[in-house]
Amino acid sequence: MRPLIVLALFAGVAAADPLDVEWRVYPMPDPSSIDGSKQPVELVATVGAATQRVKLPAQLGQLPPRYQTACRGKLPRGEDVVSPLRAGELAAIAFEEGGTGGYLLRRSGDRLAVIAWSQDDGACPGRRGEPVACPRHDRVVTELRVPAFASIREHIALVDAKGGRRAFACAGD
Repeated sequence: MRPLIVLALFAGVAAADPLDVEWRVYPMPDPSSIDGSKQPVELVATVGAATQRVKLPAQLGQLPPRYQTACRGKLPRGEDVVSPLRAGELAAIAFEEGGTGGYLLRRSGDRLAVIAWSQDDGACPGRRGEPVACPRHDRVVTELRVPAFASIREHIALVDAKGGRRAFACAGD
């Protein structure tokens, strides 16, 4: 098991400053190989003038807008997002490919845990053999110290091969 690293860059920022969270998704380095077809992901968290960047393991799959918490209130026809969030969890990015997985943020006081999560597609056997939704599996990747009461603004940016960023479009699926 890898050691947990707590990043304490945000000490001294005003509690009223919002926490801007941007999930950056980079192009696949080599779509012809299984490892190269995974998209690198980076979390960029900013409070006031302080910014922390966390490179996360690459993910395989597409980014359906209906699964992105950054798309809340932005989907066509008034649809709502299908989100993996539970109590205390604030934001998530989800990749879909024979199951769903990605990253989510869970706050506890002044700590913001970055969680890698995955969930198999379809049904799994329940306690009595009945079909039930497959369980979600979580693993803490790292933690950030943030102002305890900072509101969160979440964005997804797609980064092109030259480093240019564009906002993820929530209107399509």
